[in-house]
Formats: sequence, structure tokens, C-alpha cells
Amino acid sequence: MTMHGQPSLPVRTGECPECLGSGLAPNRKDFCPRCGGIGQVPRAA
Repeated sequence: MTMHGQPSLPVRTGECPECLGSGLAPNRKDFCPRCGGIGQVPRAA
């Protein structure tokens, strides 16, 4: 059992800073270009 106090999300992903987790582009019609519409981005370098 892990005691990190985090929700059980994959460790390597985080909320997309572009769409703030909504998965939508600024026009609210297209997918976010950064995360591809999933609202999460891998925490890569």
C-alpha cells in the first residue's frame, strides 16, 4: 500500500497546462493540440 496521499492516477501523467484538464482547445470545439483531447499530458522532461 502506498502512502503518498495522491489520487490513484498514473504517476507519469498530469493535468494538461494548455486546456487545464478539459481536453478542449481554446475555441472549445477542437481537441487540445497539446494533449490530444485527453486532458492529461505525460510528465516527461
